[in-house]
Amino acid sequence: MITWFCEWRSSGSNRIDVPDADVRGLGALIRDCRSVASAVILRPITAVDPHYLDQSQASSLAVQINFADTRSLEAALSRSGRLAALFEPDLFPNLQDLHPSQEIMVQRRYPVLTRTDSVPDQEVAYLVTYEGPACDEVAWHTAYLSRHPVLLGKLVGLRELEIFTPAIAASELRIPLVRSLQRNKTVFASAELMREAMLSDVRKELRADFDTLPPFEGVARHEPHSVTRVI
Repeated sequence: MITWFCEWRSSGSNRIDVPDADVRGLGALIRDCRSVASAVILRPITAVDPHYLDQSQASSLAVQINFADTRSLEAALSRSGRLAALFEPDLFPNLQDLHPSQEIMVQRRYPVLTRTDSVPDQEVAYLVTYEGPACDEVAWHTAYLSRHPVLLGKLVGLRELEIFTPAIAASELRIPLVRSLQRNKTVFASAELMREAMLSDVRKELRADFDTLPPFEGVARHEPHSVTRVI
C-alpha cells in the first residue's frame, strides 16, 4: 500500500477544533474517491500517554488515505482529482484558518495478537512522527524495523500496527509536501487500553530500544487521536 497523509495545524499555540460537520463532509468526499482502498480521519484527543502530556501543538485534524498503487494515488492527487476538493474554501470554510501539509509514504502493516473483526466505538490511534533526517537513513530504518515492530506487537490491547517510510510520488495539490524520516501508527480499542499500554513494561523496553537507534535530527511527535473509519 501507498499512503497519503494530510494534516491541518493552527499557527498559534492553541489547537483549533474542527466541527463535526466538516469531519462528516470530509468523509463523504473521501468515499466518493473510488480509487481509495481505505481511509481514516484522525481527531486529537486529550493526552492518554503520561510521558507526553502536552498536546498543544498537535494537529487539529489528520486524514490517512491508503491506495493500492502509486498510479491510483497520483490520479487522486492531480489538479482534477477528487481530493483536490478538500481545499476548496466553499466546501470546508472552517479549515481555512488552518495550515495543511501532505506526505506520501509506503505503508507496512504488521500482525497483532488482539485484533478482532468487530470495530470498537472508541478506537484510539497513536501517531508518532520522527521528523528526521537521520545521519544514515538506511542504518536507521534497518535498526528500527528489525526490532521495534516486534516490541510494539507485544503491547497489550494493540489492534493495529503500521509503520510508514518515505515514498516518492507526484502530488499536484498546492499545499506543502513534507518528508518525515518515519511515522508509526498504533491503534487501541479505547483510550484506557492505550494508557495501560503506555504504562507497561513493554513501553520501557521500547524506550530502551529507541535509545540504541542511530542518531537523527528533529523531534519525535507523539499525538493521540480518535479514529473515524471512512472506508
